[in-house]
Amino acid sequence: MRERILFAPRDIEKNYAIRPDATAVSTAQDSPLNEARYQAIIENQTELVATFSSDYRIGFVNNAMCSYFGIAREEMLGRNLLCSVVKEDADAVIKAIRDSLCGDQCGVIVRVINARGEVCWTEWNCTAFMDGQRVIEFHAVGRDITKRKELEDALIKSEANFRKLAEASPVSIYIYQNDVIRYANSALLKLTGYSRNEITGINPFEKLTHPEYTEMIRRNCNARLQGEKIPPYKVRLIGKEGQDIWGYLSADIIDYEGHTAIVGVIMDVTDSMKLEEEILKSSKLKSLGVLAGGIAHDFNNILTVIAGNTAIAKARHNNGEDVSDLLKEIEMATAQARTLTDQLLTFSKGGVPVKETASIAEIIKESSMFVLRGSNVKCEFDIPEDLWAVDADVGQVNQVISNLVINADQAMPEGGILKISARNIEKQSGELSQRQVCISIDDQGVGIPIENLSKVFEPYFTTKPTGHGLGLATSYSVIKRHGGDIQVESRLGVGTKFSVFLPAAASNQVDEIKMDDIPVFGQGRILIMDDEEPVRLTLGRMLKYLGYAVDYAVDGVEALEQYVRGLVSRKPFDAVIMDLTIPGQMGGKEAGERLLAIDPNAKVIVSSGYSNDPVIADYTSSGFSGVITKPCNLVTLSRVVSESLGR
Repeated sequence: MRERILFAPRDIEKNYAIRPDATAVSTAQDSPLNEARYQAIIENQTELVATFSSDYRIGFVNNAMCSYFGIAREEMLGRNLLCSVVKEDADAVIKAIRDSLCGDQCGVIVRVINARGEVCWTEWNCTAFMDGQRVIEFHAVGRDITKRKELEDALIKSEANFRKLAEASPVSIYIYQNDVIRYANSALLKLTGYSRNEITGINPFEKLTHPEYTEMIRRNCNARLQGEKIPPYKVRLIGKEGQDIWGYLSADIIDYEGHTAIVGVIMDVTDSMKLEEEILKSSKLKSLGVLAGGIAHDFNNILTVIAGNTAIAKARHNNGEDVSDLLKEIEMATAQARTLTDQLLTFSKGGVPVKETASIAEIIKESSMFVLRGSNVKCEFDIPEDLWAVDADVGQVNQVISNLVINADQAMPEGGILKISARNIEKQSGELSQRQVCISIDDQGVGIPIENLSKVFEPYFTTKPTGHGLGLATSYSVIKRHGGDIQVESRLGVGTKFSVFLPAAASNQVDEIKMDDIPVFGQGRILIMDDEEPVRLTLGRMLKYLGYAVDYAVDGVEALEQYVRGLVSRKPFDAVIMDLTIPGQMGGKEAGERLLAIDPNAKVIVSSGYSNDPVIADYTSSGFSGVITKPCNLVTLSRVVSESLGR
């Protein structure tokens, strides 16, 4: 019965004295009861169990082994172990047997022929039992792994097919796992300029992703790992040589080598982005040319009126004739020039709104009725009494309503009905609710062709023989700078509807608006700082006419010196008008701050021809008492000075 003991499991270690090096064993005297017990255990095993000698002759097999190979036990005993092994795998079996002589349990995977004549994959563990240098016997335990091997082969084949597909793909594909790139296809290598060894194992957020897009991509990546669906989105990458790469990224979750990973697909759109940029540049240059031509045309018309009337006024004055009508024409032309510059600044970087809480209902009605005075267009209003107030630059919003009503009037040369309505709306954005006032101007005019709808807000684009193409461009810019929106819809032969959305004010308590045209006279000492002599002298003449004494300074340094001398001589200036921008010298902002540090009670009025400076929109935050935008008329100047002096 000795040859029927196959291996030394832990349950029967007491029957084998295994030395620490596991190279030599001696057997203890086995009782018949233990022998039968061990025999039962081995026979009930589903694994294949056998013992064999050093010449590969089988000494024992269990029932499972006999059944697997379809050979009776009597025929198996004495049979060469290698008979059922596929010839090409015999050397692997022999090597495993020899390796077991070192005392280790050696494993080997080989192909065998089963009872049905099928080639199957089996996995064996072989252990040698020795007495000193003498081999007692070899024990082998095996199991069929054909299904596992087929799955592994299918997985390997699937991975090979994936790699073939990925390598043949024109789009960039990568696998991201544990914060590093585990795989990148040839398209991604070509796109980024990295070799396969260089890109494998790197953190894409440290080397491949543009800093402006890192947080967004990381956030989407984590969201995808949490199971959230993320649609394709535009990303900006950086290549090995620092080149910009633009693409659309799609990602999904896969199992890669037994662990969760993300497979990403990047469609390169760098060339199309560059093409779009070139087209945009070309379009901008074309628009700039149209804009420059339009500005030159309008200003030349205005200058013609001013120059012509000035020449005639000089001739009449020399003859002692009245020139008041000519001066009125010049004043009107100057006002047109200011309106044009205001419009240009509004849809450029300037036009910062100076806001106050106002009744939009009053602005709508007053602007519309003024524009339609004498027109054959009838205006119908639908404005609720509880319409919310808005925080707005009254002058700019008035300009928007006027522009839209003028367009509607011109679109209905034969007359018609213009419907102007307003309503309160609340827009929900996530958990936040935004209150808005929506103003709709709906005409019954000729309509706008669909191909022109996308151009209506471009400067100097117009289809009207009498238009200059600034009205809608200005309106668009004004509303955007108020944090609102403007939309247009139109049907040929039916009409056009413009919808304006403005944020509502927190309170409906409106500010009082003064519209008087009478100048305010006063007295006191005023210092004017401006680098342009004609501007200084003109402002001086206007202030002297209003009753003030005037002194002049060309920059901030001179203004500070004169102000200090006035304090020392006890002839202080009541107010200082400072030009905000003086090229190469100290301008009004710095000079004003220094002057207020000297005299905190000083009345400093800021003056500028640019409305894009934040100081103009919020002059009180800089310590100024008032603001004058150039060009200014006598009434505006008088009221600003008077209010700054607290009169």
